[in-house]
Amino acid sequence: MSPTNLPGVGLPSRQRLTLTERIVFGLYAAVFCLWVFDINAADTALVTPINGRFLGGVTWLGAFLGVMLGWFVVRYSTRTRAEASFRRKVIMASLVLVTFGTFYAVIFDHVAWRAANMRAFADSSSPITWAHFPIVSYRMRKSQPVVLIDRQGEERPIPISLADYQLLEATAHSSRYCLNLQRQQVGSAVRVFRPSGAAPNVIPVEACVPS
Repeated sequence: MSPTNLPGVGLPSRQRLTLTERIVFGLYAAVFCLWVFDINAADTALVTPINGRFLGGVTWLGAFLGVMLGWFVVRYSTRTRAEASFRRKVIMASLVLVTFGTFYAVIFDHVAWRAANMRAFADSSSPITWAHFPIVSYRMRKSQPVVLIDRQGEERPIPISLADYQLLEATAHSSRYCLNLQRQQVGSAVRVFRPSGAAPNVIPVEACVPS
């Protein structure tokens, strides 16, 4: 039996996370958890375009941070798999860096939209009205049915109820329907409220009034 497998004997030092790595992984895990929570808890979504430079800058920041996380993962992995060939290490490192970079770019894209939403409506007392938005398509996203609505050339995903999703599935023609949502506007910024699911929000296009 290897000494490292004996009771009371821990992993060799090369397989242990350093304090810095624990802190880094913890911070990244916290960002991921906050992202998941916000996706499921946010009750509004901005549907008008936001500043392209701001969106691009925040997204690239997320990609950079994701690559840095990937680098920490690669560094830890090379310590625990020192016997791997150089070619295998390069392939693994490339996949890890690209995967984490892309994943955190997606997270920070969401952060940019949420920040723009909160900034535009920080002190808003504008009235909330109902409006109809054409449905571009629909799909399941992480077990959550969503539709894509078209707003000034931008497609934005909006969560819908399972009943509304099943209606779209039964007809297989999303263009025949639009989404009835509560909306709020400040200047040129428009946001919509997440459907409650208490009543149908998908209605035939014949009954839709352009928003």
